[in-house]
Amino acid sequence: MIILIISIILKLLIQKLFSLMKIKIDKVHIYSTIVVLIITNTYCIIYNHSTEYIVLISSILILLTYCLVNIPGAYLTSIRIRIFELVYKNNSEITLIEFDRLINDKILFEERFQRLKNFNLLLIENDMYQLNSNKLLLLIKFVKLMKLIFKKLNRY
Repeated sequence: MIILIISIILKLLIQKLFSLMKIKIDKVHIYSTIVVLIITNTYCIIYNHSTEYIVLISSILILLTYCLVNIPGAYLTSIRIRIFELVYKNNSEITLIEFDRLINDKILFEERFQRLKNFNLLLIENDMYQLNSNKLLLLIKFVKLMKLIFKKLNRY
């Protein structure tokens, strides 16, 4: 387990280092994951860990990398899709003022909020909303932890 924790910390540090080198963000995630996998697997082979252990650690690292990239990116993807839809609907001709009027945080919030209600992830009782998913609560805690880690790393 300690190998996994050290590997995650190492990945975040290498990711920060590659970011400082002005490498594109998509390549930063790929390179940092590959470097950490090589280092971790080399360590595991040197200290005679079983193949199952190496595969397990590698799988968890890849999964965490996937979460690290996709969870914060989901909001940005929603924004990009909304931008493309607006430009497409207006035949690629839209002024900045019109664009600002058509897309804003309130519209995006309302769309996301409606999705939560449609999938019964929010319960409404006496004009109060309750989250109806333990998985979402865990996801929220995970995202808060990741934000905290990034804030700490970005100070340096």
